[in-house]
Parts: sequence; structure tokens; C-alpha cells
Amino acid sequence: MTPKVSIIVPVYNTEKYLRPCLDSIQAQTFKDFEAVLVDDGSTDKSGEICDEYAAKDSRFVVVHKQNEGVTKARITAFEHSKGEYITFIDSDDIVHSCYIDKLYNTAIGENADIVCCQVIRVYGNKKIEETNTIFGTYDTHGIHHFLKNNYLYDPSIDGTGMPLYLCAKLFKKEVLYGGLHAGEGLKLGEDQIGLFYMLLRINSITLIPDYLYEYIMHEGQTTDKYRPDFWDNKLEVFRRYKKIDVDNILADQLPLRMWVVLIKGIEWKMLPALSSYNNFKEMVVPVLQDDVFQTLFCRRRLQLRFRKNIKFWMLKYKCYYIYYILFIRRRHKNL
Repeated sequence: MTPKVSIIVPVYNTEKYLRPCLDSIQAQTFKDFEAVLVDDGSTDKSGEICDEYAAKDSRFVVVHKQNEGVTKARITAFEHSKGEYITFIDSDDIVHSCYIDKLYNTAIGENADIVCCQVIRVYGNKKIEETNTIFGTYDTHGIHHFLKNNYLYDPSIDGTGMPLYLCAKLFKKEVLYGGLHAGEGLKLGEDQIGLFYMLLRINSITLIPDYLYEYIMHEGQTTDKYRPDFWDNKLEVFRRYKKIDVDNILADQLPLRMWVVLIKGIEWKMLPALSSYNNFKEMVVPVLQDDVFQTLFCRRRLQLRFRKNIKFWMLKYKCYYIYYILFIRRRHKNL
């Protein structure tokens, strides 16, 4: 019998965290699901663990493939999925037992193409609920309204208005295909691009206030490291936003998001490598001079708080040394 929901779990070298993830799926109060586990060329025991769960529970389906990254793994799982609705769970995260129940019943009750719950970030024994401001059910007009105003950046919380992951959401299967392919080729930010692509094309979305998805933070995560190709990926994400946004809906939001990513990239991701001003000039200045960020600095000002505006003006007018002294050197010494 065809399941109502397909749970897609891309798996790559997460044997340390995989069992709690799969246990949380088995514990769902909603029983009519299949879990499609895609072993993306794991070199540890992740693939064996997936096979173990599939042998004991017929709802678990395993696909073993060569390593091609999370987007290809999701597309492979999508092609094997049978459910009318699909949700994504990362193999090192866990979901609450009512996760599928609440998302599915909301989707049916609201006739929503996408349902989104809230996310808890877990740092060891510490749990922090992410803050968001977009809740309720939105039609296409409402979606365009929040995309224009507080989707990528909400000044009231200094963050995004809603979770930008593909995880923590339930999708009607027919809305997913284009979104998954929109993020192909990206190693970072593929979720953001895929979600934005879908939001421009769906009829409705419902965002519920329930915290049902736990995003487990641990050392070695791809999203937590500075990589040599970090800026190449981020710049490509912004180029794709602009390519998809043919109606310029994000005219005010995208520059704010670009600014947040730029500052967090410099002052958090890159900070350990910025031990001197020469390092700053060598690693940061070429990024600032890229065409993508030059369009940002062409703006007269951004809707930012005073301290952030000072940083913006310093970088806009190339006061790089002063910026380094005020905002980088001391923080680097305190590492």
C-alpha cells in the first residue's frame, strides 16, 4: 500500500549519530510512512546501520550509491519515494514523536503545499529554540508579502523570519522537484535556494509554532567550518537568488541577507585565519571587491542598527585597516 508520507534521510558518515535519528523516526505516532535512507557512499558503518533498520522494519528502504553530495542524495531518494507528502531529516538530527502527525494533519487541514515547524538547536546538553516571526497560513499574496519584508532578514530578531532549511518541513510531492534541482551544484546554501524557488510557485504555506525538529550541533559539521570554497559557494547562492527572483521581490531583503552573511563570514568563519592585517587584505579584500558585494556597497545605506551601519560604511569606503583594528584584531586575540 502506498504510504501517505515519505521521510527522506541522506546519510553520509554519521554512524555516531544515526541510530538516535532512526529511532526518532520509528517512534513517530504517525505510522503510515516510509523512510527512504540514501547511503551516499559512506566509508564508516552508516550503510550497515541503515540495512539493519530496514531488515527489522519494512517501512525503511535503503539505497546505496556513490558519494555525490546531499542534493544528489535527496534527488535519488525523491525518485524512489512513493508518498504524497515528503519531509527531510538529516541523519545526525532527531525529531519529536509527533513531528509527522502535526505536520501532516496541518497540511490536510489547511490544504497547504508546505508546512513548516520550528527548530531547536542542540549544543551538548543545552537546547536553544530558534526565534522566528512568520507564523500562520499564507496564500500567494501573503507569501510575496513576507518575502518582501522579513523572510531573509527581520530586524526585530536580527535573523531570518522563518527556518530556511528543507528540514523541519512537509512538502506536497509535486512542489518539490524543481526546488531540489534549483540547489544542484551547491555545497552550501542549497536548501535556501530550493525553498525560495518553491515559495515563488506554491499556492499556500502554513507555519506552526511547535518546536518539533532538533538540529544537533557537533564538531566537524560542514556548515560550521570555514572552507577554501566558502565564498565561492556563498556568492553563487546570491547569484542564484537574483536569477530566480525575476520580479525582484527580494529587492530590499537580499542586500540585508548579503550583509549578514558577509559579516558572519568575516567575523566568525574566517576569524581564526585573520591573525594579521596582511591576512585580512589577502583573504577578505578580494571577497569585498567581487561584483556581488559591490552591488551591495552601491546602496547608500542599509536598514541596520547604528553599530552595523558603521561597519557597512567602513567597508563601503574601504576603511579596511580601521575595520580590522576595531572589529577583528581584539576578537582574534581572544580566541
